[in-house]
Amino acid sequence: MRDWAEKYLGDKYDYVFSVHSDREHVHMHLIFNAICREGGKFRYEKGDWDNKIKPLTNSLAEKYQTGPLREKDKTLDYDNSEKNKVKWKDVIKRDIDKCISERSTYEDLKERLVNEYDYQLREGVSREHGVYLAFTPPGRARAIRTYQIGDFYMPNSIYYRINGISKSEFYLFCNPDADENYKAIFKYEIWYLSKPSSFVPYNHLSKYQQYYVRKMLEARRLYKGTGSTLQMRERASRTIKGMSEDASFICRMNIRSEQELHRMIEELSEEYSKTKNENNGQIVQKVENRKQIIKRLKELENPFYQRKDVKHK
Repeated sequence: MRDWAEKYLGDKYDYVFSVHSDREHVHMHLIFNAICREGGKFRYEKGDWDNKIKPLTNSLAEKYQTGPLREKDKTLDYDNSEKNKVKWKDVIKRDIDKCISERSTYEDLKERLVNEYDYQLREGVSREHGVYLAFTPPGRARAIRTYQIGDFYMPNSIYYRINGISKSEFYLFCNPDADENYKAIFKYEIWYLSKPSSFVPYNHLSKYQQYYVRKMLEARRLYKGTGSTLQMRERASRTIKGMSEDASFICRMNIRSEQELHRMIEELSEEYSKTKNENNGQIVQKVENRKQIIKRLKELENPFYQRKDVKHK
């Protein structure tokens, strides 16, 4: 490990490594400061794995007679017998299905997957997928996230399945119009910049707007930070705040569909082009405001929002 660090990092970076042998084979971990001692940041360039890291690792493996680097298939792992390939995604599906069939609560299910099935488990949040679970099976280095397995195994779907809630009741685990949490958030977060005293019932929102509101509220309710580090929890908090800002912007601008989003971008872009060269102070301020709105709209135009469940007029 020292050889590898000295050859790859040299004396440019501060680093620390650890070796432990309490597993079936020796494990080595390396952490290094990405800021170079001479200034500047470490850059991993395309091709470094094949051109630098892999050849260096293989040369040291030959020196210490450990055998060449063996790269795992991204979707497969191997059991202890080294005969049968294990499709871990199918195994995780089976284990989740079993816990659900035995009527575990959502929290119990997470505990059982750790204590009885020996998974390492953590929760995360992404603006694309909402709350997800990351499973690291025993003996496997890389985690498998539930959005890689399928929507049926995402935390919200697991919750619905455990509680017998159908897809037609997909909203917020209950009637959103009667939900005080929804009302409070809608009043003081969704409309806080325009009409803080008004309340718009959930079923008066378009399907497109409901998607953003629902995803944000689901993330707030489901995410507990199981097995997550403080850094991950802080990142999740920022992500959920961003989801709230997305929902707020969509509702306040009364954008009711993807088509309206695209049309608004086109209209504002045309208006911006016509007036950006005006010298009048008020017009200049108006142009800058338009510029910021266009930027925000284009962020929402990001392809990961282009999903079937939000493409409604």
